[in-house]
Amino acid sequence: MSFYHLLRLIIRGWWHDRLFTVVSWGSLVIGILCASLLGTFVLHEYNIHADIPDGNRILRLTQSVSMGKKAESSFIYGPDVPRIVAAFPEIETALRTRVRDNIQAVYRNESLPIGKFMQADSTFLMFFPLETVAGNLHETLIRTDALALEEATAVRIFGSTDCVGEVLKITADGNASLMVVGAVFRNPYRGMLPVNVLGGFADASFGESCFIKLREGTDVAAFRRKFSETSLPTVLGEGHLGTLTLQESYFDTDLQDFVLLHRSSVVLAMGGIIALLVLLIACFNYINLGLARLLRQVHTLHIEVFAGASRKDIYRRLFWDTCLLIGFAFFCAFLLMNDVLPLFNRLMAAHLTMEYLLSARVLPWLLSGGVIFAVVPSVYISGRLQSLTESDYRLFYRGKMRRLMVSCFQVGQLVVTMALLSVFFIIHNQLDLVEKDNKRFENVIDVFAEKSWGAPVSSWMDKVSACQEVEAVTLSETGLFEESMAVVGESGKPEDLVWMDIVRGSKSLLDFYRMELVDSAETARLLPTVPHPVIVNETFIKQFVPESDNPVGKPVSHYIPDDSDMEGKTIVGVIRDFRKRSLGESVWPLLMQVEDVAGSDYQTLSIRVKEGETARFLKRLEQIWTENYPEQPFLYLDIGMILKETNKDVFMLSDMLTFYVIVSLLMTFFGLYSLVRYTIRLRLREIALRKIHGATSGHLLKLLLSPYLICLVAAFVITVPSVYAFMLSWLEQFAYSVPISVMDFVLPLLVTSGITLLTVVENVYKAVKMNPSEVIKIE
Repeated sequence: MSFYHLLRLIIRGWWHDRLFTVVSWGSLVIGILCASLLGTFVLHEYNIHADIPDGNRILRLTQSVSMGKKAESSFIYGPDVPRIVAAFPEIETALRTRVRDNIQAVYRNESLPIGKFMQADSTFLMFFPLETVAGNLHETLIRTDALALEEATAVRIFGSTDCVGEVLKITADGNASLMVVGAVFRNPYRGMLPVNVLGGFADASFGESCFIKLREGTDVAAFRRKFSETSLPTVLGEGHLGTLTLQESYFDTDLQDFVLLHRSSVVLAMGGIIALLVLLIACFNYINLGLARLLRQVHTLHIEVFAGASRKDIYRRLFWDTCLLIGFAFFCAFLLMNDVLPLFNRLMAAHLTMEYLLSARVLPWLLSGGVIFAVVPSVYISGRLQSLTESDYRLFYRGKMRRLMVSCFQVGQLVVTMALLSVFFIIHNQLDLVEKDNKRFENVIDVFAEKSWGAPVSSWMDKVSACQEVEAVTLSETGLFEESMAVVGESGKPEDLVWMDIVRGSKSLLDFYRMELVDSAETARLLPTVPHPVIVNETFIKQFVPESDNPVGKPVSHYIPDDSDMEGKTIVGVIRDFRKRSLGESVWPLLMQVEDVAGSDYQTLSIRVKEGETARFLKRLEQIWTENYPEQPFLYLDIGMILKETNKDVFMLSDMLTFYVIVSLLMTFFGLYSLVRYTIRLRLREIALRKIHGATSGHLLKLLLSPYLICLVAAFVITVPSVYAFMLSWLEQFAYSVPISVMDFVLPLLVTSGITLLTVVENVYKAVKMNPSEVIKIE
């Protein structure tokens, strides 16, 4: 038999069983596409450091500090670095970096934000060799009056990358300086090292983050042990520093860092698991529907044998039937990747490209998976089916064994669907916790102005309040979101308290941020009568106040006797704890100091803007700012966006799960629909005989529906403990998490049951309405 005739037979068979073919093919395309993209994403993120030359020899320095709780920080004092390097001959060179945000560049009287401005030593290119588009990047890093722009930033400011020699006015922290563009670069490491502008150090005494590069041939593990045991300068005096590889640093989401991006390993793990689950649903659909085609194929094979077909012809047809279907699904999935990739990158905050997918690092894995996925089932099915007689098939696939196999695969499919739904609801609840805390910061803009710049912010606060886009305005020293933290030693003294000054005689800051006082009446009574009132939060009470004591009305020094700054201050109220940053961080003890000073001494204006009016209001606010501070660039903080950024992993998981839950529900629905049609098709004769003997529609519905109800119950029993254990461990990473409720499992059961019941009832109704005599004639 020629391949042409073989292909015609295969296509004819697909057309004859077109419902099963389309559902099987569609499930495989979706499953392979989702699994391939997520698998590539995991591979890319896990090996992101491999793009950096000699990345295995680069280490980051860290140290332990206390900022409300013990934490690892990447902060290293700049002047300490030469001493650290000199202590170890294994170190080839070092790199100090510092990142500055909210930098403004003025070009032709137009002020533009330029994102992250990284200052670094001239050794930067030995660690991260950027691609030079124009100019001389090395010379730029040596100069203190020059900077290098990332390609996209250069185009945004100048309209092209031909801007070497252009002069920009750079303003940061109220200080302006003229800097020349010395180079334009392309950043191939943006997924780990985001930088928009790069410049040299004007003052090397600054510190923030330090990298060291070991000499070639150094035993990295032995060096790290030696390094951790050596006494070195830290922010707390002589002590011990730690080291992290680039990969460890990338996955350390608890590290206090402004230089490198971080990716939660939980996101990668859950991404890999979700990819496998979606692929499992596709496989279950394919296996279930493959069983559905077996009977018709057995009939066809016997006809072909009678027509003179050999065993080799039968084997070839069965092999290529399966292989071509899976191979075609893999090919279509690969073609769709180019169209789906932008959506996937937005969903996962990834930087995947088709070049990377076609690279030697990824493509062999995808092709190997496709070949294995196509060939192995093809060999098994063709070998098994060609030796199967019709009586064998009926004995094996139409008896208890068939029902058991189909039920097992169906339970597996339902387990995967319920698990994805349960995980989605739990993560969504955790996301609601973020959103609930975010409400107090939503649409809040903070504007800071130094006293030396001109008129105090209080002088134009009324003008801001009069804007129709503004809902509320309040005045404070630093704003609620920013805090000044003191680094403390092992003694754990309460220097780690967060201090905040608000204006006496006004509860506007408390109202503005929707803070809840434990006893507002008592606070209102004491506030006017106490010379130096202080409001504390619940964490302060838990940490410093005995359980049986009521601190309201008592001096702070009663609980913190060794601190002279606490003398004369009295606690007048307690506010409920609220979170300001990541849910993985604990709430710090807070003291809000109510002062008698005039509002003109305060430098921060916090503005709550009406929903949807932020963009328009910012233009108006910039005009007011320019009127008062013509020499200063307009800078502001969007507090709500900052909080979202600190919890981006939770938002990313929610978006990813939303997408994949929808995909899995669609695949489950079409798989169930096709399987139910096949199952009822096998039992049409039975249904007709039962109707002839008086069975009612209700009785037939119960009979046909009961196996699916049993599968639903079995899937629910398997899903609950497995998902509960897995998600409980995931929630432990948060300092504050939602409890796992019964509804997180009941709702997925109801959704899955609804899809199953609607599918079964619709198909059973059609079967019950058929004429029994006509069915018996056909069967």
